[in-house]
Formats: sequence, structure tokens, C-alpha cells
Amino acid sequence: MSQLRSDDSALIDTVEVDQALAPLGLRRVDGLRMLSRFDAETVYWGLSDERYPVVLEDDEREPLRSPSDEGRAGSRRPRPPIPWPISSSGWRQPAAAAPKTPTARGSPASSTPPSRPG
Repeated sequence: MSQLRSDDSALIDTVEVDQALAPLGLRRVDGLRMLSRFDAETVYWGLSDERYPVVLEDDEREPLRSPSDEGRAGSRRPRPPIPWPISSSGWRQPAAAAPKTPTARGSPASSTPPSRPG
């Protein structure tokens, strides 16, 4: 069993309704604390994976070193894929995938500049 605590009740409110954390079985015990049936390291990684600011503490509320990623097969979310290939000059979007940008009149933009009257 582990305890989650915060000096910010709004943060505890947010964690309480976060469906991504439901598997941790967090139960609110008062305005600033929640309990989980899981060990502290499991709760730490669950919160960390959901991008919550989290620190492990010992029984005297002294911060502990963060748990190691070693031995955690696949529990961290992978980074999203890069949307386009990268060239040596930076990002490059394939021409076929380039979206057409509407002009101020709402018609598709053309690749030639507009002609000037007169």
C-alpha cells in the first residue's frame, strides 16, 4: 500500500477523476491524500507516465532518488512518430501530402502568383 499526498487539493481533485489512473485504484482519504493498494514505485511510474509532477519520499518525507527505468519493459509510452522525413536542412514535407491552403476568398491557393490588373 502507498500514499499519494499533495499540498494542492486541486491536483488531488484532478488525479481523482483521471481515468488513465483508474488501474492504480487510488482512493481519497482526505482533502490532500489518496491511498493505493500498489507499491510506491508502481504509483510513481503511473503518475509519471501521465505527466504528473511526482517525487518519491521515505517515511520521514525526505525525497528519494527516482526509480530506475531498468527492468520496466514497455511501461513508458513511446514517443509519437515523426510525421515527415528529416533531411539535412531540417523538416521536409512530401509534396503529395502538402495541404492546400485557402485564400482570403476561400478558394484553394494556386502555385502561381495572382496577376495584377492593368
